[in-house]
Amino acid sequence: MAEMVTYLPISSPFIRFAGRYVDDAFGVAAGYNFFIFEAMLVPFEITACNVIIHYWSNVVPAGGIIAIVIVMYG
Repeated sequence: MAEMVTYLPISSPFIRFAGRYVDDAFGVAAGYNFFIFEAMLVPFEITACNVIIHYWSNVVPAGGIIAIVIVMYG
C-alpha cells in the first residue's frame, strides 16, 4: 500500500485503489463497508464509555454520559 500511495497519492486510497485496480463495484463495496464500520463505531464507543465510567462509579447517570459523549462527537 505504501508503494501504491507513493506512486499515486490520492485521498482515501484503499477505497479508490479497490475501484481502480480491481473493479468499480469492489470500490463501491469497500466504500459502503468503510461507512458502515465508521457508523457502528460511534454507538460502540458511547457504550464503552458508559461501561467504563459505571465500572468505577455510579454517580453520573447513563443518560448524562451518553449526552456528554454525543456532544463531544459533535
